[in-house]
Amino acid sequence: RQEYMGSSWYRRRVHGEQFKTRSIMFTSVSERALEILSNVKTIIKEKSICEDIGWCIEMIANNKINNTMVEVDTLRRSATALIKQDVGRWVENFSQDPASHNKSTVPASKEKKKNMQKLFEPNQIWDKQYRLNQIVDIPNLVVKYFDEQADLLTFDVFHVNLIAQGEGLSYMMMYLFEQNNLFGNLNIDQTIFGNFVKQVQANYRQNPYHNSVHALDVTQTVNYLMKTGKFSEIASLNYLEVGAMYIAACVHDIDHPGTNNQY
Repeated sequence: RQEYMGSSWYRRRVHGEQFKTRSIMFTSVSERALEILSNVKTIIKEKSICEDIGWCIEMIANNKINNTMVEVDTLRRSATALIKQDVGRWVENFSQDPASHNKSTVPASKEKKKNMQKLFEPNQIWDKQYRLNQIVDIPNLVVKYFDEQADLLTFDVFHVNLIAQGEGLSYMMMYLFEQNNLFGNLNIDQTIFGNFVKQVQANYRQNPYHNSVHALDVTQTVNYLMKTGKFSEIASLNYLEVGAMYIAACVHDIDHPGTNNQY
């Protein structure tokens, strides 16, 4: 609150002998809103409405009106209705009860070891495979899709996860390093790198969102920005910097516990 003395609100005699002032009291918008809500609350008899008004008063008084609220069911319905595809599926997966998942959010160490052993077993389903090294064999069907979609925003991570049988992240990393000549220019052993990306993939937990499919999505998006978005050209990235971008995207959520910051 402060006092304002404007030309229309005072008269002054010569040499400042006498002043007549009129005070104007200022208040903030939030204070005025609180005053109105408090007055309304006193005349409302319905309990539920009074509780809602009380909640509004609390939020305004504690300066929380800009905080974000997410209602999962509403978000899921809106996303599914408007988008019908990727976002709808992400939100649908996010809104599921964690108890409904077959695997625990934090797998036991024995289960992790078992899963890692399976990841290193050769894939017997595909008759023809694109062999980059002794560790990672990329099925021709996956390579074909990468060739067509790796540099585009229409890339469908869910489709890749299906045809790659859960190994899309490691396949994508091997593919990108091969396509960008990073193995030769950075003197990277393909077998060692194959082991590395396999273990990164294995150490993403079975979370509804922060899983290896999400890591694949981010990695492919980074590739789109660098290639189609010309970021690599604009920033004059060298081979080491391009490789670092891909690896950073690949590992950015490794071992994410599946909880938010409140935990």
